[in-house]
Amino acid sequence: MVSNHVIQNSVYYEQFKLGLDETLISKNTFYLLNSLSASFAHSIKYLNEHSGLSYEKIAEKCDISDKQIKAWEKDFSNKIQVKPINILRFCIALSLPPEICDFLFELKGTKLPRNEEGFIYNTIKNRYYSASIFKINDILESAHLKIWE
Repeated sequence: MVSNHVIQNSVYYEQFKLGLDETLISKNTFYLLNSLSASFAHSIKYLNEHSGLSYEKIAEKCDISDKQIKAWEKDFSNKIQVKPINILRFCIALSLPPEICDFLFELKGTKLPRNEEGFIYNTIKNRYYSASIFKINDILESAHLKIWE
């Protein structure tokens, strides 16, 4: 299904899009990682605030409610269980490189499963993190996985 609205990218897209010089992507990743906190809540808040997107747009892009994303930001006691796939969807929505996604997994004490589905999601994380939702859905559909709306 093709949407009639314009796709809006986060500011991270320009810093990390595939095709940029690898050295530049590495430097940008390093600087962003050093800007993040050792807290999942603070890191999510920082990424949201600096993305250039509204909560509603982020929620729309990753198909997670803006209320859920805001709850992640307020979870300073780290009690909310966040599925790895939702962290991945958040990262893909913001075009964040795999190192940032892995850092968020680590902060939450989770990771993608070590099964066929998990390996497909890892491929998306590592090779298609700045791809459009349409490209991601093509990959998911070809693997017979649920597409992201």
